Amino acid sequence: MSLSYQNLTFGYRKEFGNGNNGIVGVYNNKFDGFYHYLDTNSYYRSKENFFRDLGFIEYIYESNLRFAIGYAEVKNFDKNGYPKKIYIQTFTGNETTEQEYLKQFKDSNSNSVLSYLDRKDRQLFFKAMLSF
Repeated sequence: MSLSYQNLTFGYRKEFGNGNNGIVGVYNNKFDGFYHYLDTNSYYRSKENFFRDLGFIEYIYESNLRFAIGYAEVKNFDKNGYPKKIYIQTFTGNETTEQEYLKQFKDSNSNSVLSYLDRKDRQLFFKAMLSF
């Protein structure tokens, strides 16, 4: 969606898809000559989702010279639709799994693991476009 006034253009775009960090999941498929079939054993398939927000302001200096400044943000969600978390071992600082995080509540001998919300991927960009 965009809105223009004289030499300024304001734009906003919202995208969503399956995958991680805005990279859409890849599906393997089979082709028998007439139909495409989705391969259910594809190891590329991702149950994770992402939302990407993009906003920008563009200034048209001349018909062949434009400047834009914008902001993009990607939010990741796990296969259950909750914001994605990362798990860090407190003593080593290494990333670990959700199973290790849950194991510490059942077993007193396990390492302590902290959970954090996955960081959002944020970008601020400046663009100049010259047409000739």
